[in-house]
Amino acid sequence: MFHRLAEWDALATTTAPRSKEFRRIEEQLADEKAKTRRLRDKVRQLEGQLSSAVSVMLELQAVVEEQNTSSTVSGISRRQRLRS
Repeated sequence: MFHRLAEWDALATTTAPRSKEFRRIEEQLADEKAKTRRLRDKVRQLEGQLSSAVSVMLELQAVVEEQNTSSTVSGISRRQRLRS
């Protein structure tokens, strides 16, 4: 009886052979994980580009507002000089 238990223990610790279907699913999972990594990298790249674009737009907006403010101030100063 102990002899059979020892055989059973030896068999139970070995790994079972993988079926073709199981290997196919593992390969598919690995492919999907790789695809997910590539997509995450692309998202990070696009987020960086978006951040840069927003920075440029905000800087341009500040320049335009500054020009509008200075032209308004100049226009007011010019009108005040004309009235004097």
